[in-house]
This record gives sequence, C-alpha cells and structure tokens, in this order.
Amino acid sequence: MKSGLKHVFFDLDGTLADSFLGIKNGIQYALQKSDEASINEETIQRMVGIPLAQSLEEICGVHTTKLNQVISDFRDYYSKTGLYESELYSGVKPLLISLSRNVKIHLVTAKPTPFAKEILKYHGVDEVFTNVMGWEEQLTPFDKGKLILSVKCNPQEAIMIGDKQEDIVAGRDTGIITAAVTYGYGKESELLNANPDFVFHTTEQLSEFLL
Repeated sequence: MKSGLKHVFFDLDGTLADSFLGIKNGIQYALQKSDEASINEETIQRMVGIPLAQSLEEICGVHTTKLNQVISDFRDYYSKTGLYESELYSGVKPLLISLSRNVKIHLVTAKPTPFAKEILKYHGVDEVFTNVMGWEEQLTPFDKGKLILSVKCNPQEAIMIGDKQEDIVAGRDTGIITAAVTYGYGKESELLNANPDFVFHTTEQLSEFLL
C-alpha cells in the first residue's frame, strides 16, 4: 500500500464498475417513452458521472417540461433492471476487500445514494465501505468536493480515484492526492489535462499501487 494513506475515495461508474449497459438502456428507454430523439453511445458515455437531470438538459437537450418524466422513466427502468446490468472490473473485488483491512474506503458518486448502495450490495462489496455518498435530491447542484470534505481527514493521507475529469478536479480542489484511471468512460486527454498526481491504465496497476 502507498505509504501514509488512510482514506481512499472511489468514484463508482467507470472506476469500480462497468455499469454502462444499464445506464445506456435506461436512458434510451426513458427518451423513447417521452418521444425524445435517441442518442448514441458516445453521448451517453459523456453523461456518466454527471447528475442525470443536468446531463439530460445540457447534453441531450431535454426540455424542462419533460425533464421530470424522463427522469422518472429512467429510474423506473434502472431500479428494476439497470442496476443489475453491471459488473465490477477485473480484480476490483479482491482489491477492495484487501484495502479495507488497512484503510477507510469511501464511495463518492453522482449516482443517487440508494442506487449506489444497491449496486455495491449486489456485487457483495457493500460492507467494505465506510461511507457511500451519492447525489441527494435535496442537494443541487451536485458537488463531489463537498462530499469529500465531509470526511474529516488529513489531505496528505487521502486519495481520490476516478475516471472522469470531474473526479480529479474535485479531489484536487479539496487538497487530497488524485489518481486517474483510463479504463473507464472519461477521455484520457481530459483526464491528463486535469493534472492528476497518478495515472493508471489498468486495475492491475491500481492494485499494485494501493496494496
């Protein structure tokens, strides 16, 4: 394990879990029900890691009058089916189990907290997390940095690990160490532009660094 680390903050989608299939199917289902134009996979990848309402408006162009219905239809699909159309990346489960013996592990995600908890439970890793912190409806706009700061820790003893530029910026802005993973949904060029302290291209590299 990297010397001195006591707190590890993980993003979920694209960092610990490949959950793209469920997200894609849910978004396409919801857009179709509201007679909205379909979008391609590249566009959906851009939406991952951003609160759904924000991404539907800013990336998909869904009008505010339809927004609540589209979100409701997405959640209907996702809660029944989409949550389970995911899998942990290779090596992630043993990494989390081993890591939890020595440090506190925190999840920080733009996904609603109940969904995030259910995914972790489904994959049998819910008990290794000290905190699961996601988007809450009453808290808008979403601020991943505030979630990190809610955990009182020495910044030199904490690291934020994620696959999107937003993850690195949130970690950097709170003063903790940052690590980008390039196997997820973020563009590598955008990740590098965010100036992470470390970059990992595989879960194996990440495990070697943390354990």
